[in-house]
Amino acid sequence: MALIKVLLVDDDESLTFFLMRSTRTKWLRYHNGSQRGRSAEASRLQSSKSIGSKELISEAASEHGIDRRRQGYTAAMMVEESRMLQVCIFDTLQKNLATIDFSVVLIGVMTIADEIDSQLSQAMDSYIAESVEDALPA
Repeated sequence: MALIKVLLVDDDESLTFFLMRSTRTKWLRYHNGSQRGRSAEASRLQSSKSIGSKELISEAASEHGIDRRRQGYTAAMMVEESRMLQVCIFDTLQKNLATIDFSVVLIGVMTIADEIDSQLSQAMDSYIAESVEDALPA
């Protein structure tokens, strides 16, 4: 049972805590298709719905918010986690510019960014609902 150290730093404070790797990455099982076949989130990339349509309700995002609340994350830490994901995606795109089809990349990036924001919003809704239940500040 390996533990990973999680260190999050913002302008005013830093917080260090330890989580089992399986706990920290539990949400990945929803996105790699092992939980329900092809994930609903992956299907969003193929959707004909317009960006910002809020077409997808994500059970995984809701569970993620509850899990992070129970793991002791603050709301700011969840936003930082989302920001780090977007930085990784954009960094990967930057490193692969030579192989990118520019006729489709912009709409794909917009869809991914929109979906990440939608997932974060849904996770925060469940995080806040959980904070009401446990009577601790969000």
